[in-house]
Amino acid sequence: DGSKLLYVLEGDSLCWSNFPPIDKIKNNNGQKISHILPDPSQYFKNLRWSPDGTRILFWKDEQIYTFFEGTAGAAFSEPGLYADWSKDGDKIIFQTSDNGGRMYIMNSDATNVESLYAGPWAQLQPRQ
Repeated sequence: DGSKLLYVLEGDSLCWSNFPPIDKIKNNNGQKISHILPDPSQYFKNLRWSPDGTRILFWKDEQIYTFFEGTAGAAFSEPGLYADWSKDGDKIIFQTSDNGGRMYIMNSDATNVESLYAGPWAQLQPRQ
């Protein structure tokens, strides 16, 4: 909804702040939510707000992490990368690097993981 900003303090932590955050960023007063930093990705945005704006999704070292507003720490992690939310935020779609890149869908609380695609490599790329 544009009311929060997510940012990385290089080499330190993942933070969020109310928008505009200028004074908080200058003084490092944003809320630190993780010392796990997302992997850099040249072609894919590796920080995703949930559709309702209360959760963050990213991957690091082929693990998917989600964080909820007001919490510091991973709500869960799941093996995978190139993850994104479903339109309603109830599901997470992701890819793995095993066997040429399988694609999965799971509930946003990491339950009920289902295979979507188990053939040759396919890249998950949402519309921007």
